[in-house]
Amino acid sequence: MDVLFLIGRIVFALIFIFSGSTIHLLQAKQGIAYARMSGVPAPALLVPVSGLVAVAGGLSVALGVWADLGALAIVAFLLPVAFFMHAFWKETDEQTKANQMAHFMKNMALAGGALVIFYAYNQLQGDAGLSITDRSSGADEPHGRTQHGSRACCANALAGCVRVSRWLFDQTQPSLVRPTETQLVLT
Repeated sequence: MDVLFLIGRIVFALIFIFSGSTIHLLQAKQGIAYARMSGVPAPALLVPVSGLVAVAGGLSVALGVWADLGALAIVAFLLPVAFFMHAFWKETDEQTKANQMAHFMKNMALAGGALVIFYAYNQLQGDAGLSITDRSSGADEPHGRTQHGSRACCANALAGCVRVSRWLFDQTQPSLVRPTETQLVLT
């Protein structure tokens, strides 16, 4: 089962290592232009930074080096990208809307997968097979974080990711006007 866990981590991480290194870093000029067109604030800064986060998170998960934190880095990468770059609700062309919705849902599914990896590592607490920072790799001590401390740290990091994503979502939405009771009765 350890080999299966390793293969799954590598396959999962490849998209982040590849897209982070190519689109966000090696082809940053095109990535920045696309992000600017999508309304991303400070794209010249955020595109390369998000690429570094994606690559670091992907390598962390693939290699098993503090993979729980790497999985949270991937979530922190995916949520803003989904809401800024794939805001399907803003599109008027049906084909573009469907394409952006597919990308948005892909990012949400990958974020869910990253949360499952985070959960698995926190349940295994250093016993994940074929990981660099686990007990079975030959080290006498786990990776230096206690079970409670790791969970508290990661839970706080995840809560921060959710708060930032909510803020980003709010920034991409036009002012929402809530209907009055009279308007609801009339419709």
